Amino acid sequence: MATPLDRGIAFELQLHALFEAHGYRALHDVRLAGRSGAEHQVDVYAELVTPLQVIRVIVEAKAHEQPVDKDALLKLQQIVDDLGADRGVLATTSGFTSGALLMAEGRNVDLWDRDRVSRLLGEVALAGAAGGAAAGTAVGLGAPGLLAVAPRFSLAEVRAAVEDEVARGRRGGFLGVGKVEEQVGEVTLEHRPFYELDVDAAAYTDERRGLRARAQVRTIVPVRLSIDARTGALVTVATDGRIADTGHVLPDLGEDECAAVKALRDADFSKDDLLARGWRPAKAQQLLASLVAKRVVEQVEELHGRYRVTGLVPVHAGFRAVSVAFAAEPLAIEPRLIHGAALSQAAVVRAVEALVPEAQVRSLSVVYVPVFAADLERPDGVRRRELIDGITGEPLGR
Repeated sequence: MATPLDRGIAFELQLHALFEAHGYRALHDVRLAGRSGAEHQVDVYAELVTPLQVIRVIVEAKAHEQPVDKDALLKLQQIVDDLGADRGVLATTSGFTSGALLMAEGRNVDLWDRDRVSRLLGEVALAGAAGGAAAGTAVGLGAPGLLAVAPRFSLAEVRAAVEDEVARGRRGGFLGVGKVEEQVGEVTLEHRPFYELDVDAAAYTDERRGLRARAQVRTIVPVRLSIDARTGALVTVATDGRIADTGHVLPDLGEDECAAVKALRDADFSKDDLLARGWRPAKAQQLLASLVAKRVVEQVEELHGRYRVTGLVPVHAGFRAVSVAFAAEPLAIEPRLIHGAALSQAAVVRAVEALVPEAQVRSLSVVYVPVFAADLERPDGVRRRELIDGITGEPLGR
């Protein structure tokens, strides 16, 4: 008969296999030194290396029959922070206390209860962790994938088009006015990275109720969002094939800022509402000032200090994700990226779950879109770089 220790180790090994099956380099039962100098025992350490960043996840497994309380969450949060990991996962074969669920809001620790573990590992694997024999096949983790869109032009075609444009510039306009002397240097294929998030979110539709009455109905719908990994802009693919901004840009929000937005986005609030949720006066004032500066919150009543979350991102059925519009395929070669630092994936996930009403991010992928870069130089040595959309053939920025 399996002992509790045996069941715990079996559960850890199943989670280890789950992450490995989705491309992570995973280690089971390791001891890692933190920034404080303390050493931590970690059930599963999972690491995914992408061209943009290294994603590190700390997993704590609890093969328990009783709900897991907030103390386990706080302990894992301390380990995640000390090790500098991107995310923590507290997984259990049972459930969580209400205190743990409330404490988890706004943190970078995910709670996997029996239902979620069941979906990820399969019922057979869950039975094995709870005392059964066999482990099932790991499915549905939603780990970050790496996809690429194929360019619709060759390097030779793009170079010829750029040289034609440069030749026209040398001739100038009427009577040679506006001539520009340039030479074409290197033309390279590079890529723009986009994050794509599969999200369950609230959408609202009007339904007729009787001859004259109408009601607004809320439903949770699956949607795939494409976000520029460098600017945070939510984008959609227009009917002409252009990747167009929707007008929404995700701000870089800290964990406390995301927690405040999620707690207070459904109604007007004041500083007192932040104090009632446990923030100290100085911290509450700092949160308000920061959220106002980032245009997520605005003051709607000065006399009583009332505020409102105005930076929410509504879900529209018309969003067309980059990977879907262009039939992206799994990445075959390491992409050469255009310059600029990518946003943290964890920060993007936090912002989406805070600003998209009732959003729950299920998976994140990175999609690389082709861009041709042409280096041009004038006789006086002045250089410039022209970026050309690898799908439409149009100069970017116009």
